[in-house]
Amino acid sequence: MQLMVLLSQLVLLPFYVHLLGVEAYAWIGIYVSLQGLFVMLDLGMSTTINQEMARLSGDEDSKKEAAHVLKTFEISYWMIGLFIFVLVYFLVPLITSSWETQISASQYRSGILWIAILVVLRFPVSFYMGALNGMQQQFNMNVLLILLELLKFAGIVIGIRYIYADILLFFWVNIAIGILTIAGLRYLAVKVLGKGWGQGRFDWEYLRRNWRFSLGVSIISLAAVAVSQMDKILLGKMVSMHDFSLYTLAFSIAALPTRITGSIASAFYPLFVREKSNERIEQLIAVYHRSCQAISIITLPAVIISILFMPELLTLWFGNKETADNLVPLVRVLMSGFCFNGLVTMPYYLQLAFRWTRLSVYKNLIALVILLPGLYLAVLGYGISGAVWIWFLLNLFYFIFEIPIMHGRILRSEITKYYTHDTGWVMLLSAIISFGFWFLLHYWTLNEFVLLLLLMLVGVGQVILLNNLSTEKPLQSFFFRNENSAP
Repeated sequence: MQLMVLLSQLVLLPFYVHLLGVEAYAWIGIYVSLQGLFVMLDLGMSTTINQEMARLSGDEDSKKEAAHVLKTFEISYWMIGLFIFVLVYFLVPLITSSWETQISASQYRSGILWIAILVVLRFPVSFYMGALNGMQQQFNMNVLLILLELLKFAGIVIGIRYIYADILLFFWVNIAIGILTIAGLRYLAVKVLGKGWGQGRFDWEYLRRNWRFSLGVSIISLAAVAVSQMDKILLGKMVSMHDFSLYTLAFSIAALPTRITGSIASAFYPLFVREKSNERIEQLIAVYHRSCQAISIITLPAVIISILFMPELLTLWFGNKETADNLVPLVRVLMSGFCFNGLVTMPYYLQLAFRWTRLSVYKNLIALVILLPGLYLAVLGYGISGAVWIWFLLNLFYFIFEIPIMHGRILRSEITKYYTHDTGWVMLLSAIISFGFWFLLHYWTLNEFVLLLLLMLVGVGQVILLNNLSTEKPLQSFFFRNENSAP
């Protein structure tokens, strides 16, 4: 599924810029930022429902209790969604007030309304996906999401190209797909529960039982969202619409590797929960290291090659050297930050499996205290260039300091293996191969499409080589497993 989303974004990003202009992407940037911002109002329920469904999965007698849990959290989720609509509708004008003079009044008001509707429709998707992931229904869920992603892709491309070349059509198509997504995911969850769904009811007991864990996750989300989205909120007030568009576009490009880490994490997390619930610590250790290695082996070659060949890739992608030149320094730094962010994904999910949220809460609160004044000064002095370096340093900080602190409490003997076996040797070998290839190609002049093909071959070749050199062969265990067995 994440591969499908990645491919669609690879096509749609230059499509938006070419037909709608760079400035139009500012609206998409605001929507993405607000969508991320209101993750905090999830209150940890999507993570909690994932854990609860994983705990209750595989047991026919537990389906009635699972239905109680799902209905309880579902009703709570939609009540929060209504509250979000009101907040978004009045928050957007505060962020984008300086844009009113740059576009028509009607387009400005319409943009605010459609953003509010779309944010609300995207809000419960993570909840239903969390439930289905916990039920080990990734295959059916991903088939549905891929079909809807294809439908959205076709609707946007055909609509903007031949019907109405305006950013508003982006929102209309996404709203329609959002409604279908919610209906489809809910149907799959209800189908799994079968007759138990009809016996389910809202029960305050399930909220009371899980409130501490949910509160911890929600505080993490609040701080993490503030850390990851405050740059855009601040930039929306401090820089021009054109610069803001460049920054959000660069951020979207740099974040593409997270599609890979997200899909791996969603597959492994229910297994973390199951092994920890059954106190099978040795199996949990094995799954943890395989998941960390899978992320390193898949993402590091792609990220290093992309950073080295960023000018060529962006020029080919957008077909516009000026746009590429503006984006290259921003994307390189941001992608480096996202790379370190991806490497700490599975350690974070390991903390959740142990229901230990305090470290992430403190980590994000400390980062927030340091980040906000640092971000303000960086943007004030260096504009969007300063903002990207703050993002990079923040994620490097996580990689260097969070892992030792976590392994000081959880799986204490595994820290050395994480830094050497799971990430270190993969990063070193991938860097050597990629730099060597980059050095050789500077002596040749190649057609841009031939270059792209070579880069893809080198990237895939590295993944295969790194996986075969690993003793655990994490990709075999990840891709070729049955739904009820651990990787």
